[in-house]
Amino acid sequence: MSNPAQRPPDSPPDSPVESLIHASTEVVLLALSFVVGIAVLMGLMLVGVLPSAEAAGWSGVVAGPVLIGTAGITYLYMERMLAPTERASSPSLFLARADASTQPLVEKGERRGLGACVVIALGGVVIALLGSGLLSLIQQQVFATEVEEQQAIVELVGRRETFELVLLAVSAVVLAPLTEELLFRHMFFRRLLHGSGSTLAWILPAVAFSLAHWNPVGAVIYVWLGLVFAYSYLLSGRLWVAMAVHAGHNAFALCMLLWGPKTLSELPEGFLGF
Repeated sequence: MSNPAQRPPDSPPDSPVESLIHASTEVVLLALSFVVGIAVLMGLMLVGVLPSAEAAGWSGVVAGPVLIGTAGITYLYMERMLAPTERASSPSLFLARADASTQPLVEKGERRGLGACVVIALGGVVIALLGSGLLSLIQQQVFATEVEEQQAIVELVGRRETFELVLLAVSAVVLAPLTEELLFRHMFFRRLLHGSGSTLAWILPAVAFSLAHWNPVGAVIYVWLGLVFAYSYLLSGRLWVAMAVHAGHNAFALCMLLWGPKTLSELPEGFLGF
């Protein structure tokens, strides 16, 4: 079996211009998906289903998966909605190479078996942890400011309220991997890889993944994690492997917060990748 990570897309872009046009189209689709996600999130807050973060600390933990999940579903819907038109017409200025972007990331016959996927998932968790830990230490030496997102999580963990801890665990280990991998890897990365080529496919989703966490000090850490998750998906051909790597990284980081030998204040800034 050939290595899917080393195979170019079946239908590479015809020109750099076409590649950039398709990438721009995908960026617009991603942005529109986030607009819908933000609108849904604001609607839930307006009707009182989701309280403000000031009123309930757990609200911020739930808001992220709601936003990303809604954006992912929106992106998926737009792909399905555009697919018939894309197949029936030639590439245009706004939908260049869109026919290729509806392909699976890796064809069924090229996907890894269960045993290989488990090995890839375990290796991915180790690589993600080692990289994020090293980058966190570097970030801690370079930046003196606290990472706000991490500080909010640290405060939530410090209160040791069972309800909040359960929500944090579910959000970090289940909801975040599911929603973020669906959006950034299965949708954005896959479509860019087939429609715009590998360079933009590796760069743009990793940067978008980092920006979505709104954590400037830890931006490089999120870019690293985005690359590791994407490679796990591409190497295995199965989205659940990327989700497993993501979940494993977050689970370890959460365990370090709860039961690690270091105090909460001594943990490297940005170590939590969710």
